[in-house]
Amino acid sequence: MVSLGLGQAMPEDVVALAEVKPNGSLAVVDGLAEKLDVLAAWAPRVKRVFVAEKQEVPAREAQPFDIVRLENVGELVDAVFGAWTPVDVERESLRLFRLTMLPQRPLVSWTGVKEAVSVLRRNNHITAGANWRLDFVEAVAARHGSQVSAGPPLPPLPDSQVMPLVLRERYQAHRVQQLLDTGEPDHGLIETLVAELRAPWECSVTQLELSGALGRALARRREYARAEKLLQGVVETWLELGMPMDAGRPLTEWIRILGIQGKSLDVAAPIAEHLLAEFEAAERWFDVGMTCLAMGRAWTQLGRPSDAEYWWKSCSWQDVPAWVNASRRRWQARGSDAQEAQAVLDAAVKEFGEVREAQDLVALCRLDLAMRKGRDGREELDEFLKTDGLNETRWLLDGTPEPTSEEKVRRLMYEPPY
Repeated sequence: MVSLGLGQAMPEDVVALAEVKPNGSLAVVDGLAEKLDVLAAWAPRVKRVFVAEKQEVPAREAQPFDIVRLENVGELVDAVFGAWTPVDVERESLRLFRLTMLPQRPLVSWTGVKEAVSVLRRNNHITAGANWRLDFVEAVAARHGSQVSAGPPLPPLPDSQVMPLVLRERYQAHRVQQLLDTGEPDHGLIETLVAELRAPWECSVTQLELSGALGRALARRREYARAEKLLQGVVETWLELGMPMDAGRPLTEWIRILGIQGKSLDVAAPIAEHLLAEFEAAERWFDVGMTCLAMGRAWTQLGRPSDAEYWWKSCSWQDVPAWVNASRRRWQARGSDAQEAQAVLDAAVKEFGEVREAQDLVALCRLDLAMRKGRDGREELDEFLKTDGLNETRWLLDGTPEPTSEEKVRRLMYEPPY
């Protein structure tokens, strides 16, 4: 695998006889004497044998070979392929950068990407450009690889960074998404990028991706009319392009906005039906769950619980992440009578109470329960504000004008991005 990745042929004179642990360390193997006998008899070209640092090597069997003791895979790669050169680091940082920008998502292990970054950082040949790319890759991998952390901030584009427009637009989409995840101030970035947007049907694929991220950002800022128009155009353009899998996130945000505004779902519902079938065929259960959640909550907000029930039953909820399932329970309770709703919310608190990725939703379920019992919900609001979910709702809760506690409770009850 390393040979393919580096584009370097394997030397013919080496063999490694060691176990590779998940953390990259090398461990001893059994039967080393017999293995060395086989190598001596059948592999005359092998001269170097790499073993774990603590491997016991019988003196007689070691005779024909140069036994090299190593602690980890990094040392093994260096020993086999030689020290990294500036060209190697530059090339591999570019590969990681492209992989992160243009991932085949089902094939990417973000843990593996982070480990690759750490390997590249162990050498002394990192140029400024390679270092910037590794900072970017590390930040994106941290955000995608965690349910509860947005990771380190993306590095700003340096003036010297020459980048094709397609990659620059993808970079900006990542920046906007991270702002959504962290709730940090955007310092005018959103308005600047929105002002530069073309109409969705005039956009390239990367411009569409950026448009979807900006639509979600406008919605978080409660600029629902602008977000609705933009996201509807993005969804319809993805479908016109024959790329339905890319329409999932803008679709669910568009539907959320329609529900909040109490608007008709006549246009969105057939699209959601079509995409649900596409997602099920591709076994994309997260997108299935999010589509059903968006439609169910919107119908609930429109006062039509029977239509919402159709969507609650259209998903196998055990196949989706816990926080999506917890949100479904919360909104399903909205369409129930008071006694049944309290039972549903109590069950959600018990089922997901210890699940870290669902802590924010559990806090909101407790908020709903407080409101059902006639309390003002301030205690439950304080509990929610301590969860990681605060990040995604920060723009919603810290908007202008500064909302009171009562207004924050109202927004969390009816407008959260879950």
